[in-house]
Amino acid sequence: MVLDFGDKKSAFKLNTRERYRAWDLLQQVAAINNLNLVPDNNFWPKVIDSRPEGKDNKKWYFYVNGKRQEKSPIETVVSPPAEVAFKFE
Repeated sequence: MVLDFGDKKSAFKLNTRERYRAWDLLQQVAAINNLNLVPDNNFWPKVIDSRPEGKDNKKWYFYVNGKRQEKSPIETVVSPPAEVAFKFE
């Protein structure tokens, strides 16, 4: 899992060998790195660390294997070696 703040400076990685929901992976990265994580009612991130949706006209998007997802991260189960990325763009 990759967390990309869109600034080319801050990116966190987490590797796993088990199936997880994308939301669980995001929670793990946030906990390990002591990042503020605020979800909306559907578990889409509203705020990750100091980047709320709307800042600099950007939003949080989430991808699996490079494809932007429409389903909520709580509904999306991924298995290795899938790459999950949350990007602020």
